[in-house]
Amino acid sequence: MRIIAFSINPIFQEHISGGASKHLMNLAEYLSSLGHDLTIISSQPMDGPQSFITSAGYQVKAVLPFHQPFPQPYAVSPADLSYIYSRIAKEIKQADRLYIHDGELLLPHKFSKIPVITSFRDNFYPESILGSFLSQADEIIAVSPYSAQVLRATAGMYLSGFAQRLHQINNGLDTALYQPSNAEELRRQLLVDCPEAEPIIVHPHRVEPGKGLLSAIDLVAKLVKMPEFANLKALVPHGLDQMRGKDENQFLSFCKELIRSKGLEQNFIFHRWLTPDQMPAYYSLADLTVCLGTAPEAFGNVAYESLLCGTPSLVYKIGTHRSQLADNLLLKARPLDLEDAANQTVQALRAKKRVLEKDQERIAKHFSAKSQLEAYTKVILEAQIRPLLQFQPPKDKRRLGLAPWVYHEDNALYHDYHARWYTERDLPMLERMLQLLAQYGFIEDTPEWADFKRIGLLVPLSLECEA
Repeated sequence: MRIIAFSINPIFQEHISGGASKHLMNLAEYLSSLGHDLTIISSQPMDGPQSFITSAGYQVKAVLPFHQPFPQPYAVSPADLSYIYSRIAKEIKQADRLYIHDGELLLPHKFSKIPVITSFRDNFYPESILGSFLSQADEIIAVSPYSAQVLRATAGMYLSGFAQRLHQINNGLDTALYQPSNAEELRRQLLVDCPEAEPIIVHPHRVEPGKGLLSAIDLVAKLVKMPEFANLKALVPHGLDQMRGKDENQFLSFCKELIRSKGLEQNFIFHRWLTPDQMPAYYSLADLTVCLGTAPEAFGNVAYESLLCGTPSLVYKIGTHRSQLADNLLLKARPLDLEDAANQTVQALRAKKRVLEKDQERIAKHFSAKSQLEAYTKVILEAQIRPLLQFQPPKDKRRLGLAPWVYHEDNALYHDYHARWYTERDLPMLERMLQLLAQYGFIEDTPEWADFKRIGLLVPLSLECEA
């Protein structure tokens, strides 16, 4: 079978820019090993288009002139967008399947005459959110229970037949790669002239505001006030050069200036972007992996890769991190609560906490790469052309419940997309609403709850379009 796979992120021959690209390349290698003819067509890098054939046998055409670096890929001219669609149309003309890896290819009406499969890698970037409402996919894949719940509570509420083509397939992790590893060589490379560095925390994320670097800086500022953590080192990659634009560079400069103003220059080490095969040693080197981002992740690879390597991960209870693993497997701090994050960090560092082998096995089973690849392959190969999704307004007067992006704690509600807490001071009916939910499990849709619906705290409990 000939399969065309689309990626909004450039696919590089020598580098991997992030988790989404890593999963696509694993899938491409797997499908190629089964004898399928697979081509990835992606955004071109900032230094121009390139094409190559990988050692696994699939072809990459990084030739589409989307705006780079991500985000805002559609900030292009009409001529560029016209070329993008004409090039994709040409590629799929002789293909059997079109697989859209990240939900961000916004297709014109009746664009494809072959089955289209879309995987939503996030529920955060504008193109993904818009793409879920404009989807013309015959099959739709969500990468986590949280992501599937968000899709059902939004696009699934308006598009007839959406739920029937939605598949929830957990992201898989390469357990052959991610396991406790010897980190001495990497320690010598990254911690040169720092023989006394202890403890070590890592923040292996792209340089973006929502990825948590500002929170990591504030966390370190708290920790180093304690004499036992005076020699703490925080390792931070400064990002892949080919994926850093003006905004990313400005944010990186801002963070470095903030570090300087707080007197933390000796505690932070910025380093080159590492290759995937170096990451197990990187995680193993650390005493803690910090993931205090406020962007609501659909999956969040880093926190779970670290656990497989034996190193605890600290997250905020935001997005998928709230529910993807049991609380005893992942350090989960109250959203935006730096004191809670610091307390859990201190406890973990003092106890020299590591992830037990039995827990690593449990996590590996939960995020089975084999299961993921087999499930994706089944969906892609068995996809058939379905009727186009049709918009249908939701029925009035349905029962309401908390939205999947809302977290309830201590008579307050945290909204993942607003990155803030709501209390009775903001919404005078909030405590009454919580009482009704606790008593009945739902709220009747009446005018008094209009503000809660407007800001996205309450959604209909009948989440799928009912036609």
